[in-house]
Amino acid sequence: MLGIEEQVIRTTKVAGNTVAYSVVGEGPPLLVGGWWCSHLTLNWQDTYFRAYLSRLAARHAVVRYDRPGTGASGPGGAIPVTLDDEVAVMAGVVDALGLERFAVVGASSGAATAVAFTAVRPRQVNRLVLYGSFARGEDIAPEPVRSAIIDVIASHWGLGARLLSDVFLPGASTSDREEFVRFQRQSATPEQAARSLAARCPMARQASRTGSGTSNGACGQPSFSRVPLISSSPKGSPWVEALPALVGAP
Repeated sequence: MLGIEEQVIRTTKVAGNTVAYSVVGEGPPLLVGGWWCSHLTLNWQDTYFRAYLSRLAARHAVVRYDRPGTGASGPGGAIPVTLDDEVAVMAGVVDALGLERFAVVGASSGAATAVAFTAVRPRQVNRLVLYGSFARGEDIAPEPVRSAIIDVIASHWGLGARLLSDVFLPGASTSDREEFVRFQRQSATPEQAARSLAARCPMARQASRTGSGTSNGACGQPSFSRVPLISSSPKGSPWVEALPALVGAP
C-alpha cells in the first residue's frame, strides 16, 4: 500500500476557481471525480480508501480532484451546481495535466459527471466505468423525501451527515459510519453540502439524456455509445474491493 507521503496535492484554476488535484501511480491515466463530497487529504489518510487507490495505482496513474469550494480546494470557490459546471471542472483538470486518452470512473453521484464528460469528449475517453451509479437521480427517492433530507443537512449538518451515512453505508459497522460522518462534516459546510446534494438529481437526469441515444455527440464528435462501458452495482460487495477488478487492477 502506498504511504501517506506519496500523495502530492497540486492546484489549477478553472473559471477562476481553485481546484486541488493529485496523481498517484504510473501507467495509463485513470480519472476519478465528480463526487458530491470529497477531500483529497482526508481520503488519503483513510487506510481503506488508500488501499483501494493503491490497487488502482499499481497499473494506472490515478487522477483525483476536489470540486471548487470543497475539500482541499478550499471553501472560497463556487461549488458546481449544474452539469455543465461539473464537466467544466473535470475538463479543466484534464487540460491542466495535458491528458489525451484515459479511462473515467463514475462512482455513485460522480456517474452523472462521468457520463456527461464522455458525451462531450468521447475521443479522449477509452473506457467508462460506472459503479454504484444511477440513470435518473429523481428515481432514487420521491421529491418530498429528497427535500426533507436536504433540509436536515442545511439545518443540522451533524444529524444530516448521520442520515447520509446510513443511506450510503447501510451495512457498515458503527465505527465506519461514524468515521464517514466526520469525513463529510470536514469536507464541506452545511450550506455547501445541501446545495451540492440538491444539484445531484437534475444533473443525473441531464446526464441520462445526454448519453441515452446513438446520435453524434457535441461538435460532431463520435457517438458516446462507441465508448467501452463497464457498469456494476455493489449488491453487498464493498466498492473498495469490486472497483479495482473492473478496471483491471491487481
